[in-house]
Amino acid sequence: PSRLPTHILRNCFTKLSGYNMVNKAQRTMDKPFRHGRFAGGIVRSIPGHDNGEAMTTTAHGTGKIGPNAIIQTVAALREMLGDDAARAVLVRGGAGDLPDHLPHDLIDEREFHALVELLLEQIGAERTNQVMARSGQLTSEYVFANRIPRLARVLIRLLPPSFGLRMLLPAMQRHTWTFAGSGVFAYDLTPTPSLSIANGALFDTPAMAAAMCAYYRGAFEQMFRKLICPQATLRELECQARGDRRCRYAIQCG
Repeated sequence: PSRLPTHILRNCFTKLSGYNMVNKAQRTMDKPFRHGRFAGGIVRSIPGHDNGEAMTTTAHGTGKIGPNAIIQTVAALREMLGDDAARAVLVRGGAGDLPDHLPHDLIDEREFHALVELLLEQIGAERTNQVMARSGQLTSEYVFANRIPRLARVLIRLLPPSFGLRMLLPAMQRHTWTFAGSGVFAYDLTPTPSLSIANGALFDTPAMAAAMCAYYRGAFEQMFRKLICPQATLRELECQARGDRRCRYAIQCG
């Protein structure tokens, strides 16, 4: 459309960019954090109430991420292998009770790292990357449905892709949704829209970097397809799995 109710749009994206996420996340961080470890290092039980908080990790430098990183990875594993086979994989890795004790509050990013490391050891790199790509998609679907106001979802879809990205990418940078951890998220709108993410804690080996690239790419691509254009794809420009200092993608529509 050539004209939109700009005051509604402004109010809507003020809500989108704020959304009380940081305040909720900070209150969660003020609670005692129980760091239980098994051989692989995953926390079994973290007290809380909501499975989708988000926070500005780059600003606070806490290394905390939303619990959906683990919740949706377990869901993707079950989707791929079935419940029994998925549990067997987790049992072999020392986390057999994880499906019954999923986290509900912010978690240390090292817990996510430990789960991905477990998958690499138990099912290999190729299937782990498939699980992580699906986990990223599921995480984005949760964020889309539960963390973006309905009016914002409607209005951003009405905008041309370039204007939609101008609204969405700054909001992503301010809050980095639920999966940035201690990483750095950045974007560029010209000449070709692109985004990047770098995280030395989660991308510490080539195999981990490839798995995390699959996760982030799946998450970002799914969000753009739901909000910007149905044919959105990310074209890889740099990749930490190949030794680059960050993963960077060009955002393409059609």
